[in-house]
Amino acid sequence: MSATPIPSISVLSMVHKYMGNFLDWLSVQDQVRAKADGAFSLLMNMAVIWGSFKIASTAWRLSGFFYRHLLLGMFQSKNRLYQLYNSKDEGKRSWAVVTGGSDGIGLAMCHNLAQQKFNICIVARNEQKIKEKLEEIKRAANDPLLEVNYVIADFSKLSSIQ
Repeated sequence: MSATPIPSISVLSMVHKYMGNFLDWLSVQDQVRAKADGAFSLLMNMAVIWGSFKIASTAWRLSGFFYRHLLLGMFQSKNRLYQLYNSKDEGKRSWAVVTGGSDGIGLAMCHNLAQQKFNICIVARNEQKIKEKLEEIKRAANDPLLEVNYVIADFSKLSSIQ
């Protein structure tokens, strides 16, 4: 049996040197990984905080919506607009100005506002038609304190607007 030669000190020192460099490299890799994990966890924490804020703000808005439209709607009377915009003086009423109030949706809105105790001012093009519709609104509202007025204007012609 032949004897194996013992490696010289220089070979051992080279192995130690390269192993040391490899171990140093691994140590650096661990540090980089730790920093990356720290950055990732920081990003995750920021995302969680941002998401929590978005959820909380959406919940806040929805709670306001439910409060205004569901809870208050159950307990308030039908004259909610009048309660919000009525004059502090007894006998004085707020005015509602409705453009295109001689036909369609505008006319329906005038009827609704008159029932909610608003005075009505219609802005439209045809004077005769406005007068007829204002009389119709007064009859339908059956309110002796209701005041009505009108303005003749054609918004498609700037010269008619004063």
